[in-house]
Amino acid sequence: MLHVFLYGLEVVRYALLYRVLFDKKVSKVWCFFWVGAILYLFFILFGEGLPNSAKCVYACIATFIAMFLMMNEEWKKKGKALLILFLVISVLTKVILLPIKLLEVHDIIQRDLNDYESVFTSIVTIVLVSGMLLWKKKRKEKKVWDLSGTKIYIVVVIMIIGMLITASALDVAVQYVPSR
Repeated sequence: MLHVFLYGLEVVRYALLYRVLFDKKVSKVWCFFWVGAILYLFFILFGEGLPNSAKCVYACIATFIAMFLMMNEEWKKKGKALLILFLVISVLTKVILLPIKLLEVHDIIQRDLNDYESVFTSIVTIVLVSGMLLWKKKRKEKKVWDLSGTKIYIVVVIMIIGMLITASALDVAVQYVPSR
């Protein structure tokens, strides 16, 4: 079950990034196992006819549910923290995949990359975020970034606008680029 493994990797990378950005550990680790067990049972019962993209979406939804339950925040702050984590991980994923797509290695390993793209980016992100965590501990800093106040809302709005502009520009560019 590749998608249950992907769920585990996603929760690990969200938890590590939560530790780096907010300087808090996740609690209630049992939520990780319960949500994972429910996801596994869901795939056993209903997963036969589902396409891989739908399974990835269900794994991501399960990741958000598990992280929401495991965060050490007030209920109102959990949504904000989860949105920040999602945006940072989205940017890290795009940065990791950019060299592969620019070097046109993507065409050579098209099928394999589609099947294991999320697993590959999760593992690389875990390595990068673990390095950030070790760097932070070595420097003995409590907070690397100050994510309090209205500054973070400005950054989040700019990231959302940037992602929307990029997605719409790529949709327009597809019309002018000949297919291979």
